[in-house]
Amino acid sequence: MASYTARYLFIKLNSNALANNSLKNGVDGSIGPESPLRLGALGFHLSLYGDWERGKQILDSVMHGHMEYPRYFHGATTLFYYRDKSYELALKEAKKYKVPGFFWGPMFRAMLLGQLSRKEEAQTEVQHLRQMKPDFEKRARYLISRFVKEESLVEHIVDGLQKAGLDIQ
Repeated sequence: MASYTARYLFIKLNSNALANNSLKNGVDGSIGPESPLRLGALGFHLSLYGDWERGKQILDSVMHGHMEYPRYFHGATTLFYYRDKSYELALKEAKKYKVPGFFWGPMFRAMLLGQLSRKEEAQTEVQHLRQMKPDFEKRARYLISRFVKEESLVEHIVDGLQKAGLDIQ
């Protein structure tokens, strides 16, 4: 558990080099027991730090092999498809992201519905997002970049949110 905690701390401190080194060490075997939570968290963080293929492969094995896994794992799989502009596949994943109290679910669905030019449906998600995070439009880039470490992906997300009707500064 210490290695997972260290990776999370490096990510929160926004230290890409330390996080990437820690992630590589985890893949090489120091992660300990291969629990679905640990492996899924590893796949999740590998994805967000740019190793999308390996991260998605790990997440798929965890999500297909276990009925009980954290639904936030679908955030990384949503972004995997979003990066490739496979918006319909990304939307299927985003609908599985069910984490109460977190703005990421409505944000994912709003950005995707915006990209798919489904503005009426996007408005429901935009309203939900604004209720959950009233200052989201002012802080969007900052909030997104706390976990999404590729600047081009952050801007792609912002583009989808703007198409959904958000006024992101």
